[in-house]
Amino acid sequence: MSHPQRRRPVTALGISLVTVCGLLSGCAPAPDPEWEPRPPLAEIVVDQATNTIDPASLPGATGHRLRAEDPNVAARWTALPGSTAFNTRIQDEVRAAIGAFAEANGSAPYAPRAQPEGAGFDDRGCVPGSSALSAAELLIDPRFAAADPSSPGLVVVCDVVLAAGAIVGERLRMVEGTEDEVTTDRTVTVISDTSTGETGTVADLLTADAGPALWRAAVLAARHHAGALWDVEVSTPDADVLEAFLESLTALSLDPAGGLTATAPNGVSAPELEGLEHREAAAEPFSFRVPSDEALGVIAPLGARAIEAAAGDADYSGPAPVAAGAEAYDCTLVACVALTYDDGPDSTLPELLGHLRDAHAAATFFVLGNKVNGAAAELQAVVADGNEIGNHSQTHIDFSTVPVPTPPAPAPTPGPAGTPAPAPAPYVPGADLETMRAEIASCTSAIEAVTGVTPSLFRPPYGAYDHRIFEATSMPVILWDVDTLDWELPGVDVVVDRAVGDSVAGSIVLLHSTHQSSIDATPGVLAGFADRGLQVVTVTQLFNGDVPGGAIRGGDGF
Repeated sequence: MSHPQRRRPVTALGISLVTVCGLLSGCAPAPDPEWEPRPPLAEIVVDQATNTIDPASLPGATGHRLRAEDPNVAARWTALPGSTAFNTRIQDEVRAAIGAFAEANGSAPYAPRAQPEGAGFDDRGCVPGSSALSAAELLIDPRFAAADPSSPGLVVVCDVVLAAGAIVGERLRMVEGTEDEVTTDRTVTVISDTSTGETGTVADLLTADAGPALWRAAVLAARHHAGALWDVEVSTPDADVLEAFLESLTALSLDPAGGLTATAPNGVSAPELEGLEHREAAAEPFSFRVPSDEALGVIAPLGARAIEAAAGDADYSGPAPVAAGAEAYDCTLVACVALTYDDGPDSTLPELLGHLRDAHAAATFFVLGNKVNGAAAELQAVVADGNEIGNHSQTHIDFSTVPVPTPPAPAPTPGPAGTPAPAPAPYVPGADLETMRAEIASCTSAIEAVTGVTPSLFRPPYGAYDHRIFEATSMPVILWDVDTLDWELPGVDVVVDRAVGDSVAGSIVLLHSTHQSSIDATPGVLAGFADRGLQVVTVTQLFNGDVPGGAIRGGDGF
């Protein structure tokens, strides 16, 4: 007699098996609570915006921004303090991109331009994550877009991607097109060892072995993108395939952890992708990452130092902050304005210097020699803050009215018998020039005695001079194109409106440190310049350190 087979509950069977395995020492190894899956050799970079550093965390870094209508361009970048090879390379990349765009589009040569009032250009420099935005978004976002998004334009944005030890890296994204179409999109990442000045782009730093390594990383990343859960050995493709792949890569960069990242805009096609369920995903654009340990083997020494610094989590130790007057602004690229104060030094200077310091701005002070000794401490503070001192004469004379010596008249006809002829007036050739030279030399001596600085610029009081001034001094004669007429005491708002509203790129603005209302107007003037995208500089900075001779007025005529 047969009996129906009885089913035991699965749970009971499970308990029995667990119990048996618990009794048998060799049934299975004990689980490791710290076990984690091995990370893939290459990783999809889902959001490159996370691989950036806030430029505000770099002490003394300054942000820059420009926009012009012809050529139709806009650009942002962040610079390190002072004069560095890094700053020069970043500016060269921006300038080259603008120049190439202007030439390709038949535009006028680029020249810096001030923005209209209310432009909001006090927001400058890299916006974290902006280099990871879509190209279409960059061309229309008011924070980045060119002056006319409907016409072909160039937009340059940036991200600080590395700051570890003495190494710093900045990614520049350059997009061309209109609000309806993207025509060009490329990325350059500049890396610099600020301790040595060695600087280059990531693309410059790749070795001959980089091609196969990048291909391998891209294929492995594509496999994960297509749904694979494991890595495989990746074969190197033919040379022509590899070359085309490398040329197509964009956004080649280092990230804050020392990894080498890139974007494959055309995806990849490789035998290792055969049979994957979502293989078509590998043909779409994607970003990938070569971990720092592998990247070390395919990059030149500068890049290797950058990777090691980032992977080692070293604290940033780049250039220390400098005074505004020591910054190496390029006023042929950014719009600059020189702020000048006459007739000091005065007791108002500490307050004025505080306003300049708060805005990280520098000015040029044309001082009178006969006031220097009475305000030595104030003048020394001007120099200590990185501002510039110019010569304004010893006693504020009008150089255009210095009498010209006249030669003696012909001997008068003798008078009646016994009456002597009148004596001719004494004639000293060049006495006028000697008077002028003495005024200038005395002021220079007074400045040198108190500050140790020899002024290299001269401003005649009242702006009054004639041809003789060029015989009296070899210094450039600095005039102005924006006169606030602050000596008339028109009120703070009027002074601000005149200074800000009348200035253009290259302007030299006249104020006087002798009037409290001018000191009170200074914060508004500085804020207005920032809003219009004007970098406040000294006269010497305005000319990139090389002031031309002769009379200089500034503005469109400088």
